Amino acid sequence: MGVKLTQKQKKLYQYLIDYIKNNKDAPTFEEMRDFLGVKSLNSIFQYLNSLEKKGLIIRHRGVKRNIEIVDKNKLENIGGCEIITIPVFASVGCDNLNVIATENTDEFLDIDKRIINSKNRFFAVRAVGFSMKDAGVSDGDLVLIEKTQDVNSGDKVVVVVGDVVTMKRIEKKDGFIVLYPESKDPVYKPIVLKDDFKIIGKVVCVIPDESFDYTEVVPINENF
Repeated sequence: MGVKLTQKQKKLYQYLIDYIKNNKDAPTFEEMRDFLGVKSLNSIFQYLNSLEKKGLIIRHRGVKRNIEIVDKNKLENIGGCEIITIPVFASVGCDNLNVIATENTDEFLDIDKRIINSKNRFFAVRAVGFSMKDAGVSDGDLVLIEKTQDVNSGDKVVVVVGDVVTMKRIEKKDGFIVLYPESKDPVYKPIVLKDDFKIIGKVVCVIPDESFDYTEVVPINENF
């Protein structure tokens, strides 16, 4: 069975093969970053870790330009998982209703197709604030959202209220909705709603903000 790589891992691996063949040496982190078009060197570190764990490269510690290709012929047997690219829309307020609900698609998230069955049913947002911190959503995190109004009490949801948007835990009461923060900080209060709101989706997963742009999401599996 061939080694499985994400599209960016495969792209970097092929770049390493071509670069070393042409230059008799490995590229620098800066060259790899520029080739992939990412902002953070930490992203490259993550990709190289993955390639090394899969046995495709060896990094010799303490040596500059320290990458060695283990088996160039393995590339022919590498299977790539199919990636769906979805937009990251404007930030969603996790404090009170303080973030305007506008669409901003300057950022995108790569998702393994096996996780989501259609890109038209999913989108991502940046969380703002800390009212959902106890639910694992912190300021700056990426949050994958399924577009649906079919939600149950206890679900974490994204709700538009008037012209603003927020993320909270929903509880359905008789004739009204309560949006609860998930924080022990008393500054955050429940929001009681009856009219003038729209549920636009529920939280599927959270990708913590690590201050770099390694935004590929694949299933938790030993092959990856």
